[in-house]
Amino acid sequence: MVEASRRTVVGLALAVAFIVSGHGFAKFHRTLNQCLGIQAISKNRFFEVVKLIYPHIHDILTEMCDGEKAQMKGIDNNVLGSWQRAVVTSDGVWHTRGHFSKNGSFIIKNYLTGGLLWFGHKCMRGNSEDDDLFLGTAKSMEGILADECYHQAKSEGCNVVVVWQDGDSSSQKSVEKVFGAEPRRVFKCRGHVGRAHAHNLKDLAKQKVFSAGQISKWKDTFPAVESAKCACKRHSKTCGCLSDSFIQGARLNHFCCLQQCKSPDDYASHMRSLGDHHCKDEHEWATTCSTLSENLALIKSEN
Repeated sequence: MVEASRRTVVGLALAVAFIVSGHGFAKFHRTLNQCLGIQAISKNRFFEVVKLIYPHIHDILTEMCDGEKAQMKGIDNNVLGSWQRAVVTSDGVWHTRGHFSKNGSFIIKNYLTGGLLWFGHKCMRGNSEDDDLFLGTAKSMEGILADECYHQAKSEGCNVVVVWQDGDSSSQKSVEKVFGAEPRRVFKCRGHVGRAHAHNLKDLAKQKVFSAGQISKWKDTFPAVESAKCACKRHSKTCGCLSDSFIQGARLNHFCCLQQCKSPDDYASHMRSLGDHHCKDEHEWATTCSTLSENLALIKSEN
């Protein structure tokens, strides 16, 4: 980059703004060159900007982590949320959706405050000789970085007692590997569980019969899956199949179960009732209008 070049300075500032906002060169080039007709820095220059700002971004994140750790260490060790009774949440993100992303990141946050505690990043251009599972793509990124971040937490003396995660995260294996397997250490987010269940129902709604994978998984528990099939010739709102309204109702009912149940046994009982009666419209929820409106308000806020 040429010093004292006004155009380069403008290009650098715009590139930093796009990177900080979470956008790569593709969005940068499409917005400036194609949409606005502004000549901007090239792809190679854009990558130079990434290298230029990386140490500064890393220092900022490290400072944020150190501040949150100091705050937790100042809490009495017997209090939930302290350094010795940490409540965290963690997840990985691929910077391009799918398993063929060139890079990805993983973070651990304080669940009670939202403060950042540990973070890591993997890139397919990096040296991966020491990573048995990392073979040049970001496919194994989440598992590897989860191991590294939770090992770092333990090496610094932090004792993680509760971990909240989404339904498809593999970090539970790393938590149990580092801190030991306990039945009440890792919990799944209710919103993620309900959303994943709704997605599964949407996939089932497109099928006339169960797939070979589904039959193999469930035939021992439910032998009828081998012969079960959709009876209608063409889907409609009244055909009795998994319609959009049914799936929405199932998600609402599942959320109501979570809100009203006080124990795992209550939750299991409510879910069995849903399967045996509510999904067949045999009876309705016995709840007050105020409770129902509160549940619906919470659902809208989560969505």
